[in-house]
This record gives sequence, C-alpha cells and structure tokens, in this order.
Amino acid sequence: MTRSFIVYAIALLVVSVHGCKNSDRTDSMGPEDSTAMTCRYVNPFSRVNECRQYFGGWTNEQVNDACGAVFTGVSGTMSSDPCLEADAIGVCATNPTEAGLFYKIWFYGGDPEITGRLCGDFLDGSWEDFGGGDTTPMTTNMLMDEALEFLESTPSVRITPSCNEISCLDELIEDRGGIEFTPVDSNPTVGLIIYPGAQVDPRAYAPIGRAVAEQGIIAIIVPMPDMFALNGWDRANSIIEAHPEVQSWYLAGHSMGGAMTAHFAKMYPGVMKGLILWAAYPGAEDDLSETDEHVMSIFGNMDGVATIEEVELSKPLLPADTQYVEIKGGNHAQFGLYGPQDGDLDADIPARVQHQQIVGASLHFIGAIQANNSMPKNPIFELAPSTAWCHQAQSIIAGIDPDGTSQHFSVNSYSQVEQFAESKPGSTENEMSPFVLSAYVREHGNPNRLDAPPILPREVWCKLKSREFVLAELDMTSTHSETSCRDVNKAAVDWAKAQLPNQLRARLDTMAFNIDYLADKEFETGPEWLSDGDLLVEEHSTDGQSMIQIRSASLKVDSQGDIPESERFPAEDRDVVYCKALAPAEAFRRLMIIAEDTND
Repeated sequence: MTRSFIVYAIALLVVSVHGCKNSDRTDSMGPEDSTAMTCRYVNPFSRVNECRQYFGGWTNEQVNDACGAVFTGVSGTMSSDPCLEADAIGVCATNPTEAGLFYKIWFYGGDPEITGRLCGDFLDGSWEDFGGGDTTPMTTNMLMDEALEFLESTPSVRITPSCNEISCLDELIEDRGGIEFTPVDSNPTVGLIIYPGAQVDPRAYAPIGRAVAEQGIIAIIVPMPDMFALNGWDRANSIIEAHPEVQSWYLAGHSMGGAMTAHFAKMYPGVMKGLILWAAYPGAEDDLSETDEHVMSIFGNMDGVATIEEVELSKPLLPADTQYVEIKGGNHAQFGLYGPQDGDLDADIPARVQHQQIVGASLHFIGAIQANNSMPKNPIFELAPSTAWCHQAQSIIAGIDPDGTSQHFSVNSYSQVEQFAESKPGSTENEMSPFVLSAYVREHGNPNRLDAPPILPREVWCKLKSREFVLAELDMTSTHSETSCRDVNKAAVDWAKAQLPNQLRARLDTMAFNIDYLADKEFETGPEWLSDGDLLVEEHSTDGQSMIQIRSASLKVDSQGDIPESERFPAEDRDVVYCKALAPAEAFRRLMIIAEDTND
C-alpha cells in the first residue's frame, strides 16, 4: 500500500474516501490483469463493501499481507474472483510504484463526489465515476448529551452561539463562522481554532473549547460542510478575518480535522503560530518537514484509528522539532465526546481525564511559543519518584523507617488500569524483597508550568499491605502512631518542599499559606475504590489566606480475624491498604506556583 492510502484510509476517519478527483480513465489505471488477486472487506468507518484488486505482479504473499491488514484490526477475504462494477459507485486506481505495483478499489457505497475528490487530492490516483450504485450515506458519530452541557455559558466563559439545535450548525456553515468560547474577564489576544473529525458533530469538542477559554484563550470550533473538514479546510481564514483583535492564532484538529490543519499550513505557510494535531497526521502531499511551522502531535496509546505505529510512520512529514505527547490510556473517540467509534479501542481512562490532558498539553504548547520557548526545563520534574513512591507509601503505612527498609519491597508497575485492578500486593519467595506492591500512575495535563513537561503524574495509586501484616512478616515493631493515606500525601508535600530552592522555601514558610490534609475518603470494596475514588486537590483563598485541601481515596481491609472464616474475603484481599495519593511531581508543581506568586 502507498503511504497516502495508509494515512487517509485508516487514521483520518476517511469514510469511503480512498478515492480521487474526477478524471477520465487514463493509462495510469494500468493494464487489465486476468490473474490479479482481489480482497473484499467492509469498511469499518462507512460500513459499506469495498473490493480491492491488485495489479502489476503482486505475489500471493504480498496480497495476503495487504489483505490481512486493510484497516487497523480489519482483514479482508482474498480471492481470485475479480471485483465487479455492478452496484459500485466508482473505482479508484493508484499510481504504480517503481516496481510497477498498483491496485484499484471499487466502492459499493458512500458519496461519489467526496470519494472522487479524495482520490485525486490525497491519493494522487485516477477516479472513474460509474454514475450510480448504492449511495449509502456516511455514518455520523453520535453526539453525547453530556457535550451539550458544555455549551452553556459560565461566569468565566461566554459561549456564542449556544448551538443546542442542529440548525445552528447549518447557519454557521453558511456564514463560515464557528462556536466561540470567549473568556469573560479578559480581552484575549491569543486564539485557538478547532477543526472537527470527519462525520463528528462539532459540538462534541465543547468540553475542550470551554476548558481552553477558562485559561484566557478564545477557542472557536468550526463546523464543516457535510461534517467533513476536507470541504472547509480553509475556513480558519474566515475566523481570523472576523477577529482582528486576536494577534496570535493556533490551529488544532482531530483526525481528518488534524490532517486539514496540516493542509492549511501547507497552503498558507506562517499564518498560524502553531499547529496541534489531535490523533492525526498529514498526508504525503502536505509534507511540512522542511517548513518553519511549530507543531505538537497529541495521540493516545489506545487509539485504534490513528495508531502509535501510524503516528511514528508520519514523523518524516513533520518538522524535526515537532513535540509528540502520548496520552496513556487515551483512545481516538475521546478527543471529543461522541461515544464509541468503529475501529477504535476501549479507552483506559475516563473522557474527562483525557480531555484535561489534551487541553493541558495544548495550552503548554501555546504558552511555550508565546514565551518564545525560552523557559529551561527543571530537572526535578523528571527526577520526582512516580511508581517508586509506593515504596515510601508502604513504609509510612507500616510505621517503619523508609531508610534501610525499602529493600524489603518490590513494586510492580502497571500501565493499564485493568491490569492494575487485577493485581494483588502480597508476600513473595524472594528473601531479599519479601513483599511485592502494585503501582499505577494517573497523569494530567500541565497548562502553565513551562519548565515542566506538558503531561505530568498527578497521582500514584498504590496497593499495599497493612501495618500488622508487614510488621509480623518482618518481625519488627513500630513506635509510630497509626497512619493512613493522608500521611502519604503529607510526605509527598514534604518531599516537594525539600526540592524547592532555598529562597522559595523560606518564602513559602513565611507566607499566609496552609495545607489541610483531610481524612481519607474510605471505600469498602476494591471495585468501588477503583472506579469512584478520586484524589481531591482543591485550592481556596479567603481574606488573604491561601489553602490547599488534599484528600485521598482509600480502602482498608484487616485480617478479618473477628468474623467467621466463611464470611472473610479471600486471603489475598485481606490485610491490605489501597491509596490514591498525591504524586510528588504534582506536589512540587503546586508549591512552585504558590511560592513564585509571592514574587509579584
């Protein structure tokens, strides 16, 4: 397969779009080959049948490999029977490779005009329109009701128009306008234009638009004709013309919308101060590698549409200094709020968490460019313990000195919540490390600390053993009072404070600032703790007094020796303490912000 085909047929949600511009059938269609093998399959995006026929000397092995991966996670059925023109809307033929290999794709549904245009514009192929067939409409992803809640103005963000009715989108398309999220308490001079994914209701990106505006940047979501960014890729120009007060513009886009941001930059170089690709990458004809464009690519490692492998393959098309940001547990559909999507994988994090990371990383990128990328990175953020913090947490829960006892504990780190959920802390046969603990890190976006990475650990989830169990196994005693996850949070703040420069640490000690470590919010079962438990970190300021409240979600199960054995939990689920605790990196970030604010 050609590179362009991979880009636009798989990752950009091109629904029945392996086609090209209308043209007369040419010799590039190649000679007919009665021995050519074919591959039949259902397009996972358009849900219509397609047939691909291979010409020019493909080997059976090559056809088998290509047919086995026509889309990510989709394989076709290989056959020697030729593709049929009956009921097809048209056929697109790719240009031959240097080896003379090419293929044709017959489409048995979809929009002939869009399919033909994409064939020519992005596949550089030849399209023959049959002028009939089953023109099955493209599948439109459903807007989730929750998205509409983010179209309501708040005291800090004015949203115009609210667009609760679908007719509003038609009017915006006619006027070449957008849904505007404007900060109320400022006159923004920085703007972010958002291009939606193909066949996605633009209102699905309202949670992101409102969150961006809450940080002082005007965000404008641009509805596209036929919900297809290819039909309105230049509409950012109209938005810019309507807002002369905005001095710096950035263009973000999801999936096909992201591909069209690259196309815009190719056609109008230098107009945008930066491009942000959300689960997207450019087509071969929109090579930006030799340009001066600033680019950030944000992708999820659970994306089944724009996969990590495809993002990696696209790197030669982007500038060498492009920033790549991985959202661990994020998938394709959760770049918006429109529910599951065919071909996608299940996300490992909630949509609200993924949205926060998208917004945080995007704003970090914008902030860095606005500051001329001059902020040096603080090494403390990289050095801060993450999953290793569960060593410290276990020592605190057990009431023993972490210095000299951490060798008793080993930590199994998990990158997915499901794996972490199935894990159990417990004893091992290793005399050097008799206890094994479980750890998972939940990250979040960092919109404002330019000396830190755009994505940082926010919390560390630790599955630990109880004090009584550890002391008995190690034949030790403790003189410390009873501890809880609250004490683990305090230790994280103490660690962070110790990393502050002396001047900032002294200033923090003298300012009107307090941290309130609230008692743990306790849960009775592991599934409840996992799904419903949240780490609370809230800032409050009253009468010149600043305060942060921190509260962990915890689960504690003792030996259950006081209840009948038949009613006890399984042994592996007893004598445990589970904590969702503040990550040291997040503690350091917050203390730096508070201490530096006193410089004003």
